[in-house]
Amino acid sequence: MPEHPKPKTTRDQDFLQAIRELQCLACGAQPLNDAHHIKTRGSGGKDDHWNLMPLCRNCHQIIHQIGLTQFVGNFPHVEEYLLNLGWEWQGYRLFHPKN
Repeated sequence: MPEHPKPKTTRDQDFLQAIRELQCLACGAQPLNDAHHIKTRGSGGKDDHWNLMPLCRNCHQIIHQIGLTQFVGNFPHVEEYLLNLGWEWQGYRLFHPKN
């Protein structure tokens, strides 16, 4: 039986570029930055405004090394940003009602 190819996910390149042109949410570094997916694309996260935040390359690497919980502990204003986007803590995990 032939394997079906994985469906391609679409990316809104213009929107991603707009996120990259914002200053880093954590440290304030000037653009060009990365568009970090809060819920990873591999976990079904989309290129939606509530699932992206601008991070410089250094902060982007740090969030992947230490995890989101510790990262927001180091940068409390990032947690405020996430809560304003509709994310909610359930224990040590973040959930968004649109997921």
